[in-house]
Amino acid sequence: MDSDKDKVDNGVPTAQSDEKSAEPPATAEAPTQPAKESDPPAPKPAPSKSTSGSGRVLGSIALLLAIAACAGSAYLWYRLDVQQRHEQDIAAANLLGELKGVAEATRSLEKQQDKLAADQDQLNGLIQEKFETGMAALQNQQDELTSSVSKLYDSIDRSIDSWALEEVEQLLRMANHSVELAGDLNIAAVALELADNRLQQLGDPQLLEVRRLIADEITQLKAVSQVDLPGLAFRLSSLAATVVELPLVSEPVRPISPGGEDDATNEASDTSETDSAWIEAGQEMLSDLRDLVRIQNVTEAAQPLLTPEQRYYLIANLRLMLSGAQIAVLRTDTKTFKSNLDQALEWLKQYFDTDNESVQSMIRELETIATQELSPQRPNITGSIIELQQVKKRMKSS
Repeated sequence: MDSDKDKVDNGVPTAQSDEKSAEPPATAEAPTQPAKESDPPAPKPAPSKSTSGSGRVLGSIALLLAIAACAGSAYLWYRLDVQQRHEQDIAAANLLGELKGVAEATRSLEKQQDKLAADQDQLNGLIQEKFETGMAALQNQQDELTSSVSKLYDSIDRSIDSWALEEVEQLLRMANHSVELAGDLNIAAVALELADNRLQQLGDPQLLEVRRLIADEITQLKAVSQVDLPGLAFRLSSLAATVVELPLVSEPVRPISPGGEDDATNEASDTSETDSAWIEAGQEMLSDLRDLVRIQNVTEAAQPLLTPEQRYYLIANLRLMLSGAQIAVLRTDTKTFKSNLDQALEWLKQYFDTDNESVQSMIRELETIATQELSPQRPNITGSIIELQQVKKRMKSS
């Protein structure tokens, strides 16, 4: 109210201001002199009656206007304040209603949260119970599976070890057969080395004694001097094939032409070149005449000539003796081997020309072969297989 009044007072001129404005202006004839600070102000002229009357009227009007303005402002302020208060009440009521709704929703939400928490706790309990039950069942299954797998692995390991030991035993048997039946010490040594390598892969301490015996047997086999039996058999086969070319002691020898070929070969060559039947017939007659006469210096008793049939049987029997010696080599039959070679040497020295270089070479070769020992002292390698069989029995019993 005071502010509105101040506004009215400030906006409407008062009577005093009207009176001051109604004062007549100073005349132009009055001299204007600067006023001194020490001089007092000049007195104002007194207003006239007409002027003061109009000023009162104006002042009354202004006062009425000011009062009306104040009343209007007060009414407006009242209306605005009442309306504002009403709106605030409505807004407060609305806000209170909303707050109540929010509170209701909050309480409902809290109830739902409490129920959800209870349900969650119940669910967690069920899950925990199911989980523990499932884990217990799974643990039991895992234990059973582990036990089954362990048993399976044990069975597989025993099966693998059994197969490996069977393989080792077969190798040891092969080595024994090679020594006792075939007399091949090299193959026996190889079989023993393979068996030792297989035992090394198993790594079982129970098999150490078997490996020690195998090592001793390999050393014994390698210490024996071996004869090259296949090579010896090939040498006898080659000698048997050349027997037919050896000359007999009383067999006439055809003269050799200067070119190094006999007359028969030259005659056949000439015949092929001239292709003349008369010349061929004459050359055959001359050849037969030359074969009838042979000049030879004889210092010992002459060996009677063999008939062609006897010569055939002699060569055949000599080849049979060498072939028998070859078979005896492969069978390591020393007795038959030496007997056949002695008989072959006797026949060579008796019926064949020992002055001939081919005959002398064959005799030297057979004498060298006859000195070979086909079956040297064979070592006993049965200790390893006997020990292995005992280890297998102990494994089965345990």
